[in-house]
Amino acid sequence: MYEPPVNLALPKIINLLTDPKEERDVAAKNSWVADAVVKIIAELETVFNKHMPIKVGTADPYVPPK
Repeated sequence: MYEPPVNLALPKIINLLTDPKEERDVAAKNSWVADAVVKIIAELETVFNKHMPIKVGTADPYVPPK
């Protein structure tokens, strides 16, 4: 929370139900979790490349460019 953001090679995956202090990375023991998350992130990046998110501070109501 107090450190600057860092881009990780693989996402850090935490089970907040069993580890609310975020001390153990689930992906280290369960490789299938990392594979599923990486796939979801890749799909999200594809969507963002096609449809850019609305920028912060954009007037409301938003009217998309044509």
